[in-house]
Amino acid sequence: MAGRAGGGDPPPRVFVDPQADECVARRLAMLEIDGRFALLHVGASTRWKVWEPARFARVNDYLWERHGLPSVILASPSEGHIVTAVTRAARHRPQVCTDFTLAETMALVARATLLLGNDSGPAHIAAAAGTPAAAIYGPADPRIWGLWTSAPHRIITPDIPEAEQCPRCLFDKCRVAPRCMDRVPVEQVTAALDGLMAEII
Repeated sequence: MAGRAGGGDPPPRVFVDPQADECVARRLAMLEIDGRFALLHVGASTRWKVWEPARFARVNDYLWERHGLPSVILASPSEGHIVTAVTRAARHRPQVCTDFTLAETMALVARATLLLGNDSGPAHIAAAAGTPAAAIYGPADPRIWGLWTSAPHRIITPDIPEAEQCPRCLFDKCRVAPRCMDRVPVEQVTAALDGLMAEII
């Protein structure tokens, strides 16, 4: 699915601070990441937008076993519980970054081979940095809030029967625990990533 329309304007761009990029390069070397890697952004501004950590763990394992791509988890310090859940469920332990500044986060995103994340800021940073990205959308409508980019990308949405009349309501109409993110299976995400990898290598 293409990114949202920009009214004829070109997609936004971000520019990486050289000093921040040097810090990120040193950190990746410490983590023994010396080439391609997948960046997994496992958090979001609200828990209703967070894909299940155990599913992120399965994708982490899939990327390593299928594509030889190690993963780095990106999260904020307050999302440590999500990071712990992902790393505990993973067979191939991902590296973790939870203490980056915004400038360093932008540099990390720009260095990634691809980003997989929830509907949140880092996915849009990837779009603006030209980093291939796959974003999982639940309660928000990607036709409005989708990635605006010319870089390779995938928008992943739940399969919700039309009869259920899901309004993509930003959870203001189904206040009792929206389940749309639960309807995005691992296989749907790995298929999207396979397609993205085929496009960028």
